[in-house]
Amino acid sequence: MHAHRIIRSSLVAVLLLVAFGGTALASHWGANGWYDRHYGYPAVPSGLTQINAVFGARCTSDSNYNSFAWVAEGIVYYPRFHKKLGGAPTPGWYAGNGGTSTNLFYDVRGHIANNHWDDRVKKGIWGYNCRLIANSTSWSTHAWGIAIDINAAYEHIGPGHYHSHTIDPGVAGIFQNHGWTWGIAFADAMHFQYATGY
Repeated sequence: MHAHRIIRSSLVAVLLLVAFGGTALASHWGANGWYDRHYGYPAVPSGLTQINAVFGARCTSDSNYNSFAWVAEGIVYYPRFHKKLGGAPTPGWYAGNGGTSTNLFYDVRGHIANNHWDDRVKKGIWGYNCRLIANSTSWSTHAWGIAIDINAAYEHIGPGHYHSHTIDPGVAGIFQNHGWTWGIAFADAMHFQYATGY
C-alpha cells in the first residue's frame, strides 16, 4: 500500500512538472512578466500627408530615436526606428528608453520571442535609413523610421516577387496585428511599415 502511494505521488509530481514546466517553457517571456501592452500606439497614417502629420518630418532625430539589439543567425542588429513606435517604460519587465509606445520592441518583438520564433527572423534586419525608395524620387518610409526590413539577405524585391521565401506567416501576422503593413502586396516581402497608402 505504501509503495503504491509513493508511485502514485511520484507520477502526479511528474505530470505536474510536465504540465507546468511545459507551460513555463512555452511562455517564458510571459513568465518573466511580459505581456502585450499595446500602450501609446500612434494612429496608423494613410498617405504622405498623414505620415507627416503623425510622425513629423523625415530624417530627424525623432525618426532615428530608438533602437534595440536583435540577434539573427548569430549577428547582432540594432534597427533604429521612430520615437513613437517604441521605448515606453513597461512595469515589471522593460525599463524603456524614452519612446512613447510599446509597439515595435516590446509588443512585436515580445510576441516573436514569447512564441520561440526567433529562428524565423533571419539575416538582414534594418530600420531607419534617410533614403529614397529604390528607383524612385519618393522618400522611403525608412526615412521616417516607420519601416523595418527582416530576412533581407533572403528576400527579393520588385516585379514578379509578390511572394516570400523566408518570412514566416506567423511573424508577419504579429506585425500586421500591431498596425504594420506587410510589403508583400507591393513586391517587397522583407518590408513592414507603420503606414498604409504609401
